[in-house]
Amino acid sequence: MTIRAARPADLPRLQRVETAAGEPFRALGMPEIADDAPPALAVLERHRRAGLAWVHAAADDTPVAYLIADRLDGCLHIEQVSVDPAHAHRGLGRALIGHAAAHARAEGASALTLTTFTEVPWNAPYYARL
Repeated sequence: MTIRAARPADLPRLQRVETAAGEPFRALGMPEIADDAPPALAVLERHRRAGLAWVHAAADDTPVAYLIADRLDGCLHIEQVSVDPAHAHRGLGRALIGHAAAHARAEGASALTLTTFTEVPWNAPYYARL
């Protein structure tokens, strides 16, 4: 699997990854997250054009995870990082965050930031290990 910049043809697939990645929230009693619409194609395209949308692609070049970011107050802010549950627990999200961190350093950002749900059992331990 490889990390690469998102391409226009990838964007509908990123929406499907987002929808699949939201489904585990249903079991936590957070159906509003599971039912939340994925980012609009126009939003994904804006990130792509800004050079702030990356995918982790499978051997057949199909995206199975993605990360989009924005520049905010001198920082690079992760807007979304999602992994298709069929490819979870393989370090893909971690690799994408590492890629974004390298990008942030290269462009002189003062920090890499994100927000997350603290009440989701897997979030806090995951991000604490990064």
